[in-house]
Amino acid sequence: MRHARALSLALLFTSSLVACSASSDREDSPVDTGVADTAVADTGSAIDSTVKDSGSADTGASDSGAADGGTADSGGAADTTSADTSPTDTGTADTGTADTGATDTGTADTGTADTGPADTTPADTAPTDTGAADTTVADSGVDASDTSTEAATFGSAPTCDGTVASGEYGSHVEGQNQYTSASQSWFLTWDDTNLYVAVANANVAEGAVLYLDKSPLSPPTSGSDTSGNLAGQVYDGAGFSSLGLRADLVVYVKDGYREYRTANGTGGWSAAVANTWGCFAKNGTTRELAIPWSAIGGRPASFAFFAYLVSGTGFVYGEAPTALPQGSVGTTATANAYFLVGNSAPGGSKPFATALP
Repeated sequence: MRHARALSLALLFTSSLVACSASSDREDSPVDTGVADTAVADTGSAIDSTVKDSGSADTGASDSGAADGGTADSGGAADTTSADTSPTDTGTADTGTADTGATDTGTADTGTADTGPADTTPADTAPTDTGAADTTVADSGVDASDTSTEAATFGSAPTCDGTVASGEYGSHVEGQNQYTSASQSWFLTWDDTNLYVAVANANVAEGAVLYLDKSPLSPPTSGSDTSGNLAGQVYDGAGFSSLGLRADLVVYVKDGYREYRTANGTGGWSAAVANTWGCFAKNGTTRELAIPWSAIGGRPASFAFFAYLVSGTGFVYGEAPTALPQGSVGTTATANAYFLVGNSAPGGSKPFATALP
C-alpha cells in the first residue's frame, strides 16, 4: 500500500514537471520586423490539454495540428535589412514655376580648334608718343628734278565737246591750268590716260601745234637723238629747225584733220598717225583735244612742252609761252622757250606754272 502511494506521488510529480515544461515552451524564432503578418497567430504552441496517456508519461511533443486554420508561421528567418537611417525630408515643397524656356536648338559649334603655333612675337615696347604735334609747314614745292612715278588718282576728265566749262581743266587761273597769249587762251590738264588740251578764241580751221619732251634733261638739249629730236616738223609753211628741248612727240590738229608723229631715234620723225586716235571737238572758236599717253608709252613722270597756232599762210600766233617767235617765221626759226612740268602726279605741277628759260 505504501509502495503504491509512493508510486502515485512520483507520477503526480512527474506530470507536474511535464506540464510546467509545456507551458514555458514558447516559439523561439526571432521577431519578424518585416511587414506585419495579418494571419491569425498559431496557437498550437499552447499547453497541450490532451488527456495524458495514463499508461506512460507524455514526452511533451507539441501538437502540430494548429487549432487555427490559418497558415502556420513557419518562423521565417529574422529580417536582417538595416533600418533606414536617412533623416526625414523636412524640406519645404518646391513651389517654383516650372522652366518653360524653349529648348536650345542652335547648331553645335563644329569649328576646328586652332592648332597654329603660339604667337611668339615680342610685345611692342616702344614708348608712347607724347610729343607735341608737328607744326612744320608742309613742303608744297615741286622739285623739277623729281622724275619718280607715283600712284595716281585724278579727278574727272574734261568732256571733249568743244566747250570749256568753268573749272573743267582744273584751276582756270593764269599760270595754272590756263594761259593767255594775245587774245587766245590755252587750257591743259591730264590723267593716266590722256593729255587734254583746249584752245579758245582761235580759228578752228587753222592748225594748233604742240611739241612734248617726255623725259626732260638738264640742260634740255643734252643727250643724243635717242632722247628725242632737236629739229621740228614743218606745218602750213612754218617750222622750227632748232628746238630748245629733245622732243618725243609733235601734234597737229585743226577742224577735219589731226595727226601726231613720234621721234624715230635718229633725229627725224615717224610717219603721221592721222585721225584715228583720241578725241577732237569744236564749238565756234573753241576746240578741244584728247591726246593718248599711249602714243609715247604712257604718262611720263615729268615732261616739257610748248605750243602755238599757225595760219594757212605760215603765220604763227597764240604762242605759249609768249617768248616763242611769232609772225611769219619761215622754216628756219628757233623755238627756245617751253613749260616744264616737274611732277605729273595728281596735285603735282601745274602745266603753265614754270616757263623756261
